[in-house]
Amino acid sequence: MLQARNNVVLFGESGAGKSSIVNMLMGEEVARAASDARGVTLDSQAFDFSIQGVPYRIHDTAGLNEGEGGRVPSRDAIIKLYKLLAGLGAGVSLLVFCIRAPRIKESAKFNWILFHEIICQKKVPIVIVITGLENEENMDSWWDREDNWDAFRKYEIQPAGHACITGTKGRLRGNEKYVFQDEYDESVAKVKKLIQRHRKELPWRLEKIEWFRNIYETTYHSRCFRKPEKRMVLVDTVSQPVDRLTEGGMSKEDATTLAELLESAQKMNLPG
Repeated sequence: MLQARNNVVLFGESGAGKSSIVNMLMGEEVARAASDARGVTLDSQAFDFSIQGVPYRIHDTAGLNEGEGGRVPSRDAIIKLYKLLAGLGAGVSLLVFCIRAPRIKESAKFNWILFHEIICQKKVPIVIVITGLENEENMDSWWDREDNWDAFRKYEIQPAGHACITGTKGRLRGNEKYVFQDEYDESVAKVKKLIQRHRKELPWRLEKIEWFRNIYETTYHSRCFRKPEKRMVLVDTVSQPVDRLTEGGMSKEDATTLAELLESAQKMNLPG
């Protein structure tokens, strides 16, 4: 009897290094990088691999690019990631949040709140992989810097684990080895260890998010919809997750629009 695969969902902004993480786990270049002339991945791609005989399936997802306001990512990317999570019948074992150094953007807080707290309801372990650290004398030292710690505290990001890595081997140095080969090999081991240590033994399956439906019904199916001042009052009184979204950078109007989109996604894609 075949052992069930553990679903690992990799998310983050385009250019953060998600495809590089997939390639290092697969041991070959199978995923497109953000610098590819054809553009970044628009839909999720799944790749099967194993760590010490345990089978995994990693999902390289659409990039959560910042929106016009500079903080809220593309709604299309959110919907695609949400529908992916909803469609994984075997459930989700781990979320991997990919962030590119050196700066932690404010949008990281929104992405953290939306996927860890609201969509996955804090039921799935989430780890962070920091990429782009090949020029550091000691890659792990990035995590210990006070300004980076201050940013994580400010944005209330508390991962179950982390790995500071490089996703590139660099240029080939003569006929010897790649410039960052040692750092790359170290990074591969770090990411595998991170996945092994923090994956959820009993995968979690996404269920309908009732608060989205409540917001949708309250704001879009009430007679108050045509009166903006009353509409805002209704949104104010719905539930705490809306407040968490607005804290992360989403306006109440955007939160309501997102509710409508996710309600439609649930009708089309979710069981039950």
